[in-house]
Amino acid sequence: MLKCTINYMDGSTKEYIPSVENFDGYVKYTVLDNLEYDKISSIDFNLHEFEIKEGDAGYYLLPGGAAKTVLFENAIGYFKKRENIVWENIDAFMPILGVVHEKESFLGVITGMPEQCMQKVIINDGTYKFLLRVETFGKSPYDIISMVKLALPSDADYSKVASVYRNYLLNNGFVALKDKLTPELKYAAESLYIRVRLAWKPAPSPVEDQTPETEPPLYVACTFEDVEKIMRSYKEAGVEKAEFCLVGWNSKGHDGRWPQVFPVEEELGGEEGLRKLIAEAHRLGYNITCHTNSKGAYTIANNFNEDDIIRNEDGSLNKIEHRAWSGGRTYFLCAKRAYEMALEVLPKVADLGFRGVHYIDSITTLKAKPCYSPKHPLTTKESYEYYDKILAFAKKQFGGISSESGYQYALKNCDMIFYLSYLKPINSDVAVIDEYIPFWQLVFHGITMIGAPNSMYMDSSHPTKDHPEALMKTLENGGRPLLYYYKKFTGEPPFINEINIDTEEDLKRTTSYAKALWDAYKELSYLQYEFMEKHEKIADNIYRVTYSDGSYITFDYNNNTYKLTKSDK
Repeated sequence: MLKCTINYMDGSTKEYIPSVENFDGYVKYTVLDNLEYDKISSIDFNLHEFEIKEGDAGYYLLPGGAAKTVLFENAIGYFKKRENIVWENIDAFMPILGVVHEKESFLGVITGMPEQCMQKVIINDGTYKFLLRVETFGKSPYDIISMVKLALPSDADYSKVASVYRNYLLNNGFVALKDKLTPELKYAAESLYIRVRLAWKPAPSPVEDQTPETEPPLYVACTFEDVEKIMRSYKEAGVEKAEFCLVGWNSKGHDGRWPQVFPVEEELGGEEGLRKLIAEAHRLGYNITCHTNSKGAYTIANNFNEDDIIRNEDGSLNKIEHRAWSGGRTYFLCAKRAYEMALEVLPKVADLGFRGVHYIDSITTLKAKPCYSPKHPLTTKESYEYYDKILAFAKKQFGGISSESGYQYALKNCDMIFYLSYLKPINSDVAVIDEYIPFWQLVFHGITMIGAPNSMYMDSSHPTKDHPEALMKTLENGGRPLLYYYKKFTGEPPFINEINIDTEEDLKRTTSYAKALWDAYKELSYLQYEFMEKHEKIADNIYRVTYSDGSYITFDYNNNTYKLTKSDK
């Protein structure tokens, strides 16, 4: 019988036998007793009763996230000889841990309080142990603590594990992209994604708490008229479908004065110039939308109010301690207040004429926080529920909604994420990892679109001699090819940036990137509506990705070529 371990604040532990319910394809384990939670720090679900030893056949699967000191992507490890270690992932994108072993194969999923889940791998003298932990921190849980174990075939590869989990999610509130299409979403799926960063103040900021008198000057890289030039250049080159997202169009540019949005930045052309740009985009047949923020707040904003900020348990304001960003010291909005602000401001943003997959920063890349303000107290779960409401409301205003990265807890109403991780994986970074895999992509492709697989390709998913693999990696991960004008912004402007339009030659060069991307993507875009069923290595540096309609793409990194084979169904 599977047991839990109750971990007490004083360091002691006690075994606990959870309630068990059997369903078709999975077993649910629930902690039902009224425990002394003021004395409990966490509860561990011990995922297996059988012994797993080094040398056993099979593997374990870990979701991407943060492992205390190092970020990593989705990965698998084998039951091989390793040094003794207690490894913890305190910040995973998904509340899961999988084991494929001859004695039992399963995927454990925390379903009650998943927002406070962490994974543990314990290796001791050649014996492996796997746990899913729910942290309670000496407080009564805000939800019933539970876990399900999804049964897996004994020979399941990671693609099969992903399909089992995807089906579980589709049966529990997630919706396939093809079943939630709007005209704007359909256009997005079939178009390039172009982000243009227009203007910003220095980051990190030399002024922590800015005032109108001490606010650093705005650097303008690209005006609204300049964006019109980009669009017309694309159209003349034959780029049929592109969706433009304006970053830093708002008052004082990118991350300039959140939660203040208006007035539209005058140095870029003001509201009149923006409306003219939007009209030109629509005339050319392009969608255009923009970037807003529902998490951060700066004291420079004309609507900054301490009562809107998350309160820590000790009553202090929740903020980033280690740096000041473009708008100064960043404070975090309570999700409830952010929702109430969104109800007011997003219709005004939409009224400018924006249509497409609107972008709200950070919601899917920074975990939600509880709020202890007596005026708007929220649990972590309730914070996610308000973020979910923000995304759903935004979709109604613009036709689609996107955010930054891949936290599952905020994805039910998110149609696209910008990127998945910040890094190029290096196997030696994490002692329990042997191979990185596109597990998140296998689960969510066909549900939530993705731009770049990681930040390496956020502004370089174009075919150049310096990045021959960039487009291939984007496509291998099911991504929507993108270009990001003026992406780099830390330090002092101006910057030498690969994606820019500082000269007419730059405009021609970057237009050629867009045309090459369009030519590559237009024959593949139909796959956005399909599930990614299998990812496999078929030879050294050669991979194949198969979709639910039977189409597959073979990627040969030895020669930097790829080939689509369409289904004959």
